[in-house]
Amino acid sequence: SFLSEFGTLQLEWMKLSQLTGDPKYAEAVEKVMDTLLNVNTDPWDGLYPTQFHPDAGKFTNSMSLSFTSLSPFFKK
Repeated sequence: SFLSEFGTLQLEWMKLSQLTGDPKYAEAVEKVMDTLLNVNTDPWDGLYPTQFHPDAGKFTNSMSLSFTSLSPFFKK
């Protein structure tokens, strides 16, 4: 999965929780973000590759960083 997908879903689901008053949507995406934030990104220290394998729980292209259209929604 592309990192931008995770960022977009987080924005949308957090807003959905705000609009509905139901925290379950925000809680679901917080679990995903906690997983992403706890993955070792050495040697990049906080910069994230563009693709993440959700089943394996790791980045699939760990040596490929990008500031292209694949990552801006995650950065927001």
